[in-house]
Amino acid sequence: MGKGKSHWEWDMSRQGLSWKAKLKYAIDQVVKESENFDDFLAKCADFGILYEYNPNRGKSGKEYHGAPSEAVGNEYRV
Repeated sequence: MGKGKSHWEWDMSRQGLSWKAKLKYAIDQVVKESENFDDFLAKCADFGILYEYNPNRGKSGKEYHGAPSEAVGNEYRV
């Protein structure tokens, strides 16, 4: 797949049905209500955001079966 959005993904985003757009919106809401990073992680569950955070795991860690942060966007990376 290329660097841009596919037509299907663009159309879903335009209609407000994209999972990426919904996730970005939810993350933005959690950030607005959070006081610090630990508070952010605690409030993610309240907004239905599941995450796997391990600051000690590098790129060579075990295989991850979720959506990588690259799929959502560079501005949503930890």
